[in-house]
Amino acid sequence: MSGLRTKTMCIFLVISTAAGKKWLHSTAGPYRCIYKRMYNCPIGEDGFEGATMYHIRPPRYNPFRPTDPQLLYGNITRTMPFNDTYWLKMSAAIWSNNQWKDNAIVYNYPEDACTLERKNDVNVYRLMYGKELSDKGPCFAQAGTLILDGEPINGTGSGSLFPQLPYGLYRARRTLGLKGSIHPIECLYTEQEVVADLL
Repeated sequence: MSGLRTKTMCIFLVISTAAGKKWLHSTAGPYRCIYKRMYNCPIGEDGFEGATMYHIRPPRYNPFRPTDPQLLYGNITRTMPFNDTYWLKMSAAIWSNNQWKDNAIVYNYPEDACTLERKNDVNVYRLMYGKELSDKGPCFAQAGTLILDGEPINGTGSGSLFPQLPYGLYRARRTLGLKGSIHPIECLYTEQEVVADLL
């Protein structure tokens, strides 16, 4: 009996230490995204013609420094300006039982895509449009190339559309297009691991 009690206490101490003395839900809750890959949709997918192209590579995640922001390198090239005449769609699959389970998360906004991202996803707005949340006036991004040279991204869910998520590996597909057209101007896949935020 004493051996069982000792083993149980050791497990409790390990979990308590790893969680920074916080109680954490085992399957969902506040989270941090660890970005694995970012890549464009194939040309022709749902009518995507490559008007906006992303060339971004996230660095490897350092598990010994879990609170350090990931630094993104690469560029985003737009042949058309982006503004609130765009719609926004996102669907995310989660990895389960050795396969992707589609539509774990889905949202669809028929207009005001730029303002939506300025309000609800500070990280995306700052990185993908080269603007700060404090910028006032109409929401837009000019055509051209935006260079990312070690830009930090805070992967926590705080301030996003989804402050809590089930933990796991996700593949998200984010599309943006002009109102009145079903074909995306921007189409990007991201693969990320959602882990418990211990801060």
